[in-house]
Amino acid sequence: MRSILLSAVVLIVIAGIATSTALASSLAFDTASDPAYESYRQSNLIPLGVNGGHGWGSGWQGLQQPSDLGMRVASTAWLPFTDPFSSPGSAWSLDFASGIPSGAPGATRYFDGGLEPGQTFSFDCLYLDHTYLVDSSGNLVYEIDTGVAGNNNCRFNYLDQPAMQRLVNVPFTNEAIHFSITPIDSNDAILSITSYGPGGGTASVEMPYSTVGGVYFEAGWEHRAYMNNMSITPEPGAAMLYGAMGLLLRRSRKSRSFIV
Repeated sequence: MRSILLSAVVLIVIAGIATSTALASSLAFDTASDPAYESYRQSNLIPLGVNGGHGWGSGWQGLQQPSDLGMRVASTAWLPFTDPFSSPGSAWSLDFASGIPSGAPGATRYFDGGLEPGQTFSFDCLYLDHTYLVDSSGNLVYEIDTGVAGNNNCRFNYLDQPAMQRLVNVPFTNEAIHFSITPIDSNDAILSITSYGPGGGTASVEMPYSTVGGVYFEAGWEHRAYMNNMSITPEPGAAMLYGAMGLLLRRSRKSRSFIV
């Protein structure tokens, strides 16, 4: 009887995976060293719609600029350090705006589906004041404040309701940082930052989750901002299967514990 019930649960889970996978983000990756950006190195602004890498739902889109992103491809050879951010040799660069940006450069990249439980979206950045995770319509869901403007610790803001702010104990660094978000279920997600600076350090917080469908990088106030190495992992079916198998194992252990 128990095996029949477990088999029924397996079938329900598989059906759910098939349905949800069609709506989830694909495996995706992009880096500034991709050949799609070769002609935009140093001086040429990247126009709207350039679509490097693989697995994304759109090419790069702007927020304020009518024809370009205010974004270039810059060499990382000048940096006095080597880490995962700089190792590809190039990074995307957003021009900065003096004072508080008004119509400042910004670049948006949409996923081809919502980030589902078990999947992780991540990127590396340097001197990036604010980044926003958005839904598929461009509405802001999270704000990531790296502490550049005030040389403070990093901060995550959940912008949906109920709003929430969490400080993380990873201080501002003149070297790059790595950010990631992983939904753990339909209601909660883990947001993490790792410093590539000399002191290192990683901090993670759990926050409410609303489905993320893209990222918006905003130009800095007084610094040129750099981004690199965007990815979504793993494949949606694998992510959901890992979670489903964990659920089945927990149910199986619970069932056995009541057998006498």
